[in-house]
Amino acid sequence: KKATDLSKEFNPAMGKLNVLENGDALIKVSEQDTVQLYQYDLSNKRFNKVNTGFDVVEQFSYSNDRNQSILVTGTTASRPRQLNKLTVG
Repeated sequence: KKATDLSKEFNPAMGKLNVLENGDALIKVSEQDTVQLYQYDLSNKRFNKVNTGFDVVEQFSYSNDRNQSILVTGTTASRPRQLNKLTVG
């Protein structure tokens, strides 16, 4: 089979990647001075930034239950490490 380049136009440096049950992917990336979380939407073939509320995403974990939930730890310039729960669709 032939490999398909999904990130040819996506510039941030990619780190941790997890594939969701629906085929989408969660990817931790470095952008300038920040570390962000993106969701790759397989059906639309595009990257969408996940609004975590953090300047630096440290860790993330996800659940494939009915509501796809993500637990994210991170920091901002004015807040120490926190834990947020997000829902992705």
